[in-house]
Amino acid sequence: MKPSFWPMPSLFLTGTAAAAGIAWINALGNLAGTVTPFIVGTIKDMTGSFSGGLYALAGFALLAAIVTLIAVPERRQRARLVALDSPAE
Repeated sequence: MKPSFWPMPSLFLTGTAAAAGIAWINALGNLAGTVTPFIVGTIKDMTGSFSGGLYALAGFALLAAIVTLIAVPERRQRARLVALDSPAE
């Protein structure tokens, strides 16, 4: 899921803020790589199957997609479309 977040800071941040956004995404990815095996293992121990853990990861991916749809401002996309439609001078 990380590749879908890498370009997002550049869409609405510039300069050092964009660098901080990319660093934040990297930190969250590292945290997810540490926490998710624990979550999958705990659910496997509780249920006896990896299916529940994988469903949990799928739920997290779905939640990330919903947050992305809500968090990305549509105004910038509309502004870009208006800029593309306007004639060049």
